[in-house]
Amino acid sequence: MSKRAAIYCRISRDAEQEGLGVARQEEDCRALVAREGWTLVEPPYVDNDISASTLSKKARPAYDAMLAAARDGGVDVIVAYANSRLTRRPLELEDLITLHEQHGTLLHTVASGDDDLSTASGRMVARIKASVDAHEAEVTAERLRRAFLQKAQRGAPNQGTRPFGWGDDKVALHPKEATLLRRAIQDVIDGVPTREVARRWNAAGVTTTRGKAWNHTAVRQVLRNPRLAGWRTHQKQVARDASGERVRGVWAPMVDQATFDALQAALDGRRPRARVGGQRYLLSGIARCGVCGGGMHGYRTSRGAHAYACGSEGLGHSVTVAGVQTDALIAALVERRLADVDLAEEPVAAAEWEGEARLRAIPGQVAELMAAFNSGVLSGAVTFPQVQALEAEQAALEKARPKAPPRPVVATADAFPALDVDRQRAVVDTLVQAVVVAKAPHRGARWTPDRVEVVWR
Repeated sequence: MSKRAAIYCRISRDAEQEGLGVARQEEDCRALVAREGWTLVEPPYVDNDISASTLSKKARPAYDAMLAAARDGGVDVIVAYANSRLTRRPLELEDLITLHEQHGTLLHTVASGDDDLSTASGRMVARIKASVDAHEAEVTAERLRRAFLQKAQRGAPNQGTRPFGWGDDKVALHPKEATLLRRAIQDVIDGVPTREVARRWNAAGVTTTRGKAWNHTAVRQVLRNPRLAGWRTHQKQVARDASGERVRGVWAPMVDQATFDALQAALDGRRPRARVGGQRYLLSGIARCGVCGGGMHGYRTSRGAHAYACGSEGLGHSVTVAGVQTDALIAALVERRLADVDLAEEPVAAAEWEGEARLRAIPGQVAELMAAFNSGVLSGAVTFPQVQALEAEQAALEKARPKAPPRPVVATADAFPALDVDRQRAVVDTLVQAVVVAKAPHRGARWTPDRVEVVWR
């Protein structure tokens, strides 16, 4: 009876997902099966764009399925282009040896020869090959890690998919996506949920750069990326140069640092601590649509004034209201309210968080390690694990850092008009639950105060 042969094909990197490498392997393996006169088990088992080294954390579903088939008696021979295509992990070779001992499964390759796993000498040769393959993979990984770090320290764009908002060169801004992204950034700062941003983009036919639909998680990932403010990241952290300083990317930033910080505060559920770019309005995120209850965002009109609009576009209604008149009305009502409410007491300043000193110290330690590496005192094998450990510690501390408290709300009726917009917003937010704006009776209707209702806290 003819032996049943299963072909296994694998390649570590296939960025374009074209499958050309595994296709070549399959062609050569099919020729070997035909020469031996074995019966081919269809279809071949293929793990494309997946590493088999000890450093990889990805599962290999096709490999696992093939071993399961062999254990169930459906495969007599495993055929691969080379031993390294099967595995680069010595422990996995031991699984294949056990498979042969328990089920008689044979291993044959096109380029690496055939190891007789039934003899001590054959197993020794197979183990030597596996050890060499593992060493080769680890050396390659070390070289790639150093090359990726060097690229990051030059500020060059990351590998992989084009980032949303930038063109194919990952440097110049994408005209349409940049416009959408900048509006979304300001909307989120003003209180619009990321789910609503995802809904708008999907309704407009805009996809991710991988061609998928948006959801709030995907939107948040884009808005969390330090690339927006021009920072180069490496291993999910802002990259640092040889002196320990953060690295700027070579691309055009989407927003300035103040706007990015305000965006992160909004995503964290914190009130931004500073006005951003003169684009914040008194009632952004406080005003609510009287039809759907959604947040209203402020925008500048063609006449140079500003207005508030419902953020739930496309739901069968449109609610807008003039900003200047509405702001003036609310300001007058708040001043009147302040006459009866005491917001003049300064709270006691909070003590510095205990982890703050450690956060300040880490960049200096990174700089010392990089200086020792660049001067030849420390090797890369010693330096970079320590740098990565420090970066991980920094990320953990930044995550554990208590959210910054809102600025103290200190105001009197007399002082309120002279406060900047952010301070006025803090006062309004303290006193007002919502400002509800009713739909205008018809298009072009003049502003009237009866469209505006204040819900006090």
